Amino acid sequence: MTSEAESTGAAPQPERQAIARVAPHMCDACGLCAPICPSQAITVGQFIAEVDADVCTGCGACVPACPKAAIVVM
Repeated sequence: MTSEAESTGAAPQPERQAIARVAPHMCDACGLCAPICPSQAITVGQFIAEVDADVCTGCGACVPACPKAAIVVM
């Protein structure tokens, strides 16, 4: 049995790692998530928290820290 990548000649894609994502319409930039992140992947600007996808490990520690439920790991 051949995979789709093999049958189309396309290079196999690495599995996408789950990362934290911030819902911009819900985040009020309170900053409670940033110090909880063990990989220091979250920075908080004037209006929103941002997650560095290259640094985030997807551990989910930030999810319960957010009082607005604006962070999900997917």
